[in-house]
Amino acid sequence: MWQHTDDPTYQREHTPDPRPWESSGENTHTTPEHTNEPTPHAWQHTDDPTYQREHTPDPRPWESSGENTHTTPEHTNEPTPHAWQHTDEGERPSWREAPPTGRFPTVSTPRETHEPGATGPPSLEDTASFAAPRHEPPSSPQPQHGPDPGHQAHVGTHSPDRPWAGDRPNVAQYGDQAPAAPSPPPGDVPGEVGTTAGAQRPYGDTDHAGPEPDRDLPSHGPYVPAEEPAGAATASHQALRPRDPGPPSQEQEELDTGDDARPRRSRKGLVVGIVSTAVVLALIGGGISWYVLALPKPEDTAESYAAAWGEGDYGAMAGLSTGGDAEQSLTRFADNLGVTGAQVDVGEVSADGDTATAPYEVTLSLKNAGDWAYEGELPLTRQDGEWLVDFSPEVMHPELGEGQTLTRVNAWGERGHILAADGTRLDTDEAGGSVGMIVGQVGAVEEEDLEDLGPAYDVGDPTGVSGLQHAYEERLAGEAGIAIHLVDEGDEEQAAQEEDPTVVDSIEGSDGEDVTTSLDPAIQSAAARAVVGENDPTALTAIRPSTGEILAVANAPGGYNRAFEGQYAPGSSFKIVSYQALLANGLGAEATMHCPEEANVGGWDFTNAGDAAYGEQSVTEAFATSCNTALVQEVANRLDSQTITAAAERFGMNSDLDVGVPTIEPSFPEPENTTMVASQSIGQGQILTSPLHMATVPAAVADGSWRSPTLVSEPEMPDQPEPTQIEHADQLRPMMREVVTNGTADEAGFTGEVHGKTGSAEFGTAEDEDDELDTHAWFVGYKGDLAFSVVVEGGGGGGSVAAPIAADFANAL
Repeated sequence: MWQHTDDPTYQREHTPDPRPWESSGENTHTTPEHTNEPTPHAWQHTDDPTYQREHTPDPRPWESSGENTHTTPEHTNEPTPHAWQHTDEGERPSWREAPPTGRFPTVSTPRETHEPGATGPPSLEDTASFAAPRHEPPSSPQPQHGPDPGHQAHVGTHSPDRPWAGDRPNVAQYGDQAPAAPSPPPGDVPGEVGTTAGAQRPYGDTDHAGPEPDRDLPSHGPYVPAEEPAGAATASHQALRPRDPGPPSQEQEELDTGDDARPRRSRKGLVVGIVSTAVVLALIGGGISWYVLALPKPEDTAESYAAAWGEGDYGAMAGLSTGGDAEQSLTRFADNLGVTGAQVDVGEVSADGDTATAPYEVTLSLKNAGDWAYEGELPLTRQDGEWLVDFSPEVMHPELGEGQTLTRVNAWGERGHILAADGTRLDTDEAGGSVGMIVGQVGAVEEEDLEDLGPAYDVGDPTGVSGLQHAYEERLAGEAGIAIHLVDEGDEEQAAQEEDPTVVDSIEGSDGEDVTTSLDPAIQSAAARAVVGENDPTALTAIRPSTGEILAVANAPGGYNRAFEGQYAPGSSFKIVSYQALLANGLGAEATMHCPEEANVGGWDFTNAGDAAYGEQSVTEAFATSCNTALVQEVANRLDSQTITAAAERFGMNSDLDVGVPTIEPSFPEPENTTMVASQSIGQGQILTSPLHMATVPAAVADGSWRSPTLVSEPEMPDQPEPTQIEHADQLRPMMREVVTNGTADEAGFTGEVHGKTGSAEFGTAEDEDDELDTHAWFVGYKGDLAFSVVVEGGGGGGSVAAPIAADFANAL
C-alpha cells in the first residue's frame, strides 16, 4: 500500500483494518515491495518545523501488543503518493485535504484486543506507512498493544512496543538528511516504570482532554460495521474512547516549548484565509468599480436630451433640464418656426467638477421652407449626483436672451399650375364647369386656416381652397423664402411689420411645381357637348381601361360634381357583375335560361320592365334583353351572400376611390337573405355607386382587369391598389356587344364597335303597390380603349335616355 500511485482514492480504499479474530502466533505481515522513488519520511530532514511538529507521532501506551495482527493489502503496480511523500506544490497535503469520499490513506485506530503470541518488534520497513496515531484510550483498561508494525512512525524508528527497535536510520538509507533518533517519552513502552493504563499526559500546548488531541488531525475514517465480525463493534468503540496519554517526554517538551517553537497550525487555514481575503478584496473592488461605472455621466444626459429633441418630445427635454419653463419655451420656439423634424448631433463633453458643456449641431426641418442648421452648446450641471441641462433660451439658439424667441417671416415664390394631359393649363379663368370643379380655386388665407396651414402662412397669403388646388397645396405653393427674426415672446405677429428687425438667418425659397392631370382636352370637350342642354341632372365620366386614367368628367348643370360624388343605385347596368359571378359559379355561356313574366324568390315577386316575358333564352339573349326574372332564378340557385359580395368587390365595390378630390365609396352591403341576393343582383336593394365607379365596370371587361381610377399622373398617385383580374371577361364582351346591336340599346344610334349595358334603377318609396317608382337612367360601355358611364337622375329608361347621350359622346370621338 506504500507503493506510489496517482490515485489517492486507491489508498483510502485499500487501507487494512486490523481484525483481532485473525491473530495468530506468527507475524502475519509481509514486507511490501519497495519502489525506486525516494520517499521523504517524517524523520527525514525538512526546513519546515511546522511539518515536523505536525507529523510527530503520539505514542499510545495502552495500545501495545505482543503481536502484529495487521495484514498487508494487495499491492498495485501504480505508485501511491502518501501524505508524507514529497510534492512540488508549496504546501504538503494534510489529512484535512483528503477527498470527502472513501477512506483516508491510513488504517483506522486498532480496535483488536491483545492476543498473546505476537512476537518480534516491527522493523523500519514495517512502519513505513503508519500515519500519525491518535490517542484514543478505551473506556476501561484494555490489554495494550503497539501500532501496526506495517506502518511507520513519524519521528524516529522506535515503536510503542519498544524504542528504537532495529537499526537506526543511517545516511546510507536516508541520505545526508537522516535525523538523530529521539528518546522515547516516559510511558511509551509497556512495562516500564511509570507506565499505567490510565497515565495522564497533556496534548502538546493545549489542555484539551477530549477524544481528539488535535482538531487539525483527521479522523481515521468512518466506522464500517461490515468490516467487523458480530460483537466486535462494542469492543472497537470502547477502544476508540479517549484516555489521557500521560506526561510529555523531554524531547516533546523541548520541541513544544523551545525558543523557536510555534503554535501548531494548519496551512489550509492560512490558505483559506488568504483566499477569503482576496475574494473579499475582489468583491469590494468590484463593488467600487460598479459604483463608479454606474455613476451618472454628463454624456448620458446630453445624448438623451439630443434624442428627445430629435423626436420633438419637449416634455422629456424639460425632464432633463433645470431652470425656467423649458417645455413651454421649446414648444413656442418650434411652433413659431414650423418645425416638422430635427436632427441633433452632440460633440465631446467637457466636464469640470459639477459643471460641463456639450457642443451640438442641429438641423431643423421647417414646414414649406426646407432645412435650417446651426450650432449651439448645452450647459450641464450636477445636482444631487444627477446631471441636468441648465436650461435658458440660449440652449435653443445661442443668440437668444432671457424672454426672447425666434419667429419666421415668409416670402412666397411663383405658384405652380394644374395642367391637362397634353400640358395645357386648366387653372385659367376660361376653365369652368366640371373642369373648374376638379381644378378648384385659390383664395386668401383666413384666420381659421392658420392652424391647419401652420407658420408658413400669414393671413392673406394665397392658398388652395378647393379641388386639386387644395389637395396639392404644398406642391403648388412651393417653399416660402423665410427670414428668421429674433423677437420678444408675444411679439411674433408684429415681426413682419418691424422697420429694423433682428434677422438671425434667412432661407431662400423655391417656386411651386405643376400638377399634371389625366384629363384629355378633346375627350373632355366631347363629354361636355354630350350632356349640355339636358333637362335632368346628368353626369358623364370617361376613363382609359388599360390604365384607369380619368379622361373626361362632365356634369350638367354645373356646381355639383355628381360624376364623382353623386350616389345612385346602378340598376341593370350592374348585371355585368352578376353574370360574371354566375359564369364563375357554373353557368355556361351556351346554357338556356327561362324568362317568365314573374319569378318568386324568397317570397318576393320579381318582374321585368313593361311586364315582359321572353320564355326560353340563351345566356346572351337574357343579358341583352335585361330579363330580370331569368337572372334572379339562376342567382338563387347558384349564388349566396358571400359569392355575390365577392364578385362585387372584384369590380371595386366597397373600395376607396382616392383620386385626389372628393369621391364617394361605392357600397355593396352583404345581403341578409336570398331575396336580397336576388334584388342586389339586378342593381337594386342597398347598392349605392357613382358614375365614376360605374365607368370602371365596363373598363374591367374591356381590359380583363379592374383598375382603380386615377386623375393625377404627375406626381404619381401613391399606394394605388394592384389590378384585379376578371375571369370570363372574354365571354362578357359578346354579351355586351349584343346589347348595342340587338338588345336594349340597339336604337341609341351608336356607331362603331361599342359594347355596353343599359340600366333603369328605381329609387324612392312607393305609396302603394300600384305606384311605379321613378328611375335613374344608366348606360355603361366601352369603345376601344375608352370606357364611359352616363347617368340621368330620374331620367327613366336607360336604353331610351342614357344610351343616346352615351352614343353622342362615343360617336364624337
